[in-house]
Amino acid sequence: MNSFFKKLISSISATFLLFSLMGVVAVQAEDSTSQPYSELIMQGHENIYSDSNSERSTNISEPTVTITSEQQARDIYAPPCSASTWRPGAAGYSRSIQQYDSLTNTLQWGFEFTPLGISFFGPVVSVSGSGGSVSNTNLGYYRSLFGGSIYDVHTQASNYLFHGSIKNYNYIGGQAAALNSGDVITIDLNAISALPSKPTGQFSFSCKI
Repeated sequence: MNSFFKKLISSISATFLLFSLMGVVAVQAEDSTSQPYSELIMQGHENIYSDSNSERSTNISEPTVTITSEQQARDIYAPPCSASTWRPGAAGYSRSIQQYDSLTNTLQWGFEFTPLGISFFGPVVSVSGSGGSVSNTNLGYYRSLFGGSIYDVHTQASNYLFHGSIKNYNYIGGQAAALNSGDVITIDLNAISALPSKPTGQFSFSCKI
C-alpha cells in the first residue's frame, strides 16, 4: 500500500475517533442538564405518580428557616440556570427549561406538557404558581416565595408553552430582593384540568445561578 493511501486511512481513522469523542462529550453534557424534577400526578383522590425524592419540601409558614443539610445538598446538585436543553419531569408528564441572563440579572423559565401530559390533562388546563424559594448556602439565606408572585393562574390549551421570569422578587418577610450568584431558585407549579374528573398535578423544578 503506497504512502498516499496510508495517510488517507490514517486521516479517516483520526477523524472518526475525534467525532466519537465529541459524541461522548455531547451526550455527557446533555445528560448533566437533563436531571429529572419532581412531579405529583393525581386523578381525583388517586395518586397516579408521586416522586418521593422531590427536590425540596416547601414550608412557607415562616419568613426564614435554617439552612439544612438537605437544602445544602439541593444547592450543590441543582443544575445550572443556563441549560440549552429541556429537563424532563420524573414521570414524563411535563418538561421545563431555565435560562439566566447575567446582563439583566433575570431568570427566564418555560414549562410545557409532553404528549403524555396533554393526554392526561385534556385539551384545556390551568397552571399557577403554588410557591417556591430562593436559597443560598454561601450567603446563608432561604427565602420562601409567594405562589401568585411566581405565576398567576393561566388557563390555556394543554399544548401551550407556559413561561415567566424572576428578577427582583418579593418573599415572605422581605421584598425587592435581587438575584445573587450561587442562588438556587425553586419554582412550584400546580396544574388542574378542565375535564369533569379534574386531573391535577404538582411540579417542582430548581436551578442554580
